Amino acid sequence: MNTAGKKNVSTAGAIKKKPLVKKTGDQGKTGKEKNGNISNSNTQKESRRKKKTETAEEKAQREKQEQEDKEEEERQREREERRKAENERLKKLREEKERKEREKKEEITKQITPNDLGERHIDIVNLELALASAREDGLTPLVIDPSGRVDSFLQYQSTAMIDAKGLFVQVSVHKKVTKDEMLEKLRKKVITAMKNGLTIHICMQNGATTMSDYDDEGHFPLDLIMTPGALTEENTTAIVREEDKKPHGFIVVKETQTIVTSQFQPEDYVEFLTDALPLKKCAPIIVKAAS
Repeated sequence: MNTAGKKNVSTAGAIKKKPLVKKTGDQGKTGKEKNGNISNSNTQKESRRKKKTETAEEKAQREKQEQEDKEEEERQREREERRKAENERLKKLREEKERKEREKKEEITKQITPNDLGERHIDIVNLELALASAREDGLTPLVIDPSGRVDSFLQYQSTAMIDAKGLFVQVSVHKKVTKDEMLEKLRKKVITAMKNGLTIHICMQNGATTMSDYDDEGHFPLDLIMTPGALTEENTTAIVREEDKKPHGFIVVKETQTIVTSQFQPEDYVEFLTDALPLKKCAPIIVKAAS
């Protein structure tokens, strides 16, 4: 047997084997598998891109929120500043109001307090306070008002008005009424005031009627009339008649007060009224001219 020939044949017929290569990635995969991998890769890239985009949106949202928070803080700061400014404004207004009220009270107190001459110089708005102050001093108010505003005011109040100037004209000038008749009229005025709680208003106007000429215990007791609180039932029995007691007796409703008004100038009233009225029983109240 030819051994050498076999060996040659065997060697010649031998198939050379390729070295093994490790397959990676798409190697060894079908086209379908390769397309699938490409698709997955694109999806992953898109996902990563979207993730990056969302992160940017979140950043933008965060920055927007921070800006809004900052703006809200600024608005709150402005609101706080406005609140403080408003409180300060209201405080100043309140202090100014209190100051004015305090000054007003001080001025009123000054006006209704008599000066060295016993006079009260007032604005007309303080008339009631001045009247009360004068009566507290036990005096009858003598209001000096050249403008006549007080006379006009009293026409609409609860008063029993005695026209002193008209009284003089009727009795002494025209002599249309006797003194006795006038005294009876005066008595009825006083009774009416006492029974109905009215204030007796002796209106002198720009005249100087001597009221003491009509002083009469049984008709017109001037001293009682010019003394605050003196016109009581006990003190006035002399002027009360039987007809005055009808229908339920003579009852004084409340304390009867008297007010005297004159339109003389402040610098003239003492000269003209000294003989006309018991000035010692009066509290002069000078009404300032309207501004």
